[in-house]
Amino acid sequence: MNEEYLHAIEYIEKIPLFAPKRSLENTAEILKLSGDPLEGMKAVHIAGTNGKGSVSKMLSLMFKEAGYKTGLFISPHLVKINERISVNGEDISDEKFAEVFRVVKSAIDENGFEHPAYFEFLFLMAAVYFRNEKCDMVIWETGLGGRLDATNTVNPMCCVITSVGFDHMQYLGNTVEKIAFEKAGIIKEGVPVISHLNHSGADEVIEKAASDKNAPLITVDNSTGDGCIISDPEGVTGSVTTAELIKKMRVSEYLPDAPIYQNDNFYTAVTAFYAVRGSGMYDSATGRDSSRQNKKDKHLEYESGSFLPADIPELIKRAMSHFFWPGRMQALAPNIYIDGAHNTSAVIKFTESVLDIFNKKHFSSLRILFAVCADKDYEDMIKIISEKLQPEKVYVSEIASGRKLGAEYAAKLFLKYGSECFGNDDADKKHDRAVIIPDPHEAVLQAKTGLSDDVMLVIVGSLYLAGEVLSEEIL
Repeated sequence: MNEEYLHAIEYIEKIPLFAPKRSLENTAEILKLSGDPLEGMKAVHIAGTNGKGSVSKMLSLMFKEAGYKTGLFISPHLVKINERISVNGEDISDEKFAEVFRVVKSAIDENGFEHPAYFEFLFLMAAVYFRNEKCDMVIWETGLGGRLDATNTVNPMCCVITSVGFDHMQYLGNTVEKIAFEKAGIIKEGVPVISHLNHSGADEVIEKAASDKNAPLITVDNSTGDGCIISDPEGVTGSVTTAELIKKMRVSEYLPDAPIYQNDNFYTAVTAFYAVRGSGMYDSATGRDSSRQNKKDKHLEYESGSFLPADIPELIKRAMSHFFWPGRMQALAPNIYIDGAHNTSAVIKFTESVLDIFNKKHFSSLRILFAVCADKDYEDMIKIISEKLQPEKVYVSEIASGRKLGAEYAAKLFLKYGSECFGNDDADKKHDRAVIIPDPHEAVLQAKTGLSDDVMLVIVGSLYLAGEVLSEEIL
């Protein structure tokens, strides 16, 4: 492996040990002395508690399918740090990673800046890389919150806020409204905002933030059970016809194998794609893309000098045929799945998707392998899993981190909330059904040993757990 790359990784992994989060002004100054890579860069900026990674990936595929060289910045990574920075679906190479690392580190060392935190350093590297690659569009996923996030130095064509719920409360606040305030901090003056409706308190905060910034607000509501309802009073996405077109889209036609929690993310991504189309990416007079020297999209047709909205659903269908998001109800075997749900709102959506798959595939029983961070709302997560899924057996493990929750304590919580799934068994039987295996690799091996085809096994609780399992390829 490239020695410079290994040095870069070693350096970056040590950053949390000595660098607290820095100001956006500090980040902006480092960007300026790294060649101002964000200057003129077209972008979409995405925040939210859950779903922002999936929406980011979906949008990147749509723009790529439309012929744009598309950068994507995400977090966290599951297996390798390079996953965070990609262009047209290809992760940054080890050589390029080392190259942009040198650029950013030199800008910091030579000008005496406060050292960026881990995430900020990677954001700076991504900005330089996307500039070097001459990306036509970049999709930026926030790391934590939004208002103070390093990605909030970008100047997007569109802002997206996915579902808002409880997570990282120690940093973002202990109410949904406070958390929504931090997410809404990405909203820019006059820039369209796509918001997925999911909590009245959060929705009101986002609406006020958009109003204060004179930002057109487009809301996405997928709660009616009758297609998605788009509210776009200023016509950013195109017209009433566009909203009707999105409403008629059925996710099953675009993502036939995706868990049902991706429905919300799909409609949010599609709406954002239309919004970017309406916000200046395309020259309405020529029907051509002004960012690519009047080149036509490779798959789209123009008629009477206008971009045809009717062509977009086919483009999206082609794009979604390539959608794959590791660790999100990922099938590791016909009856084994892994999901990174790690907060209460995500776990609720997760249980709905598990039950949907369980019923469609006619499994006879369900088992869970669980590990979680101690700074998450783990008791509520365990309560939801126990009550909604009623697993016949739970394998309780631990993540390989100082943030881990001890397996023994987690097992006690599963026993506490598992009265329905464990019935009136005696104490010994109950403990047999909550199996403590601290090592996640051993836990997976034991959980799948002798697993019959009609039993569903789901690994859940943490993206760290998902990364550990996927990195070892033990299934």
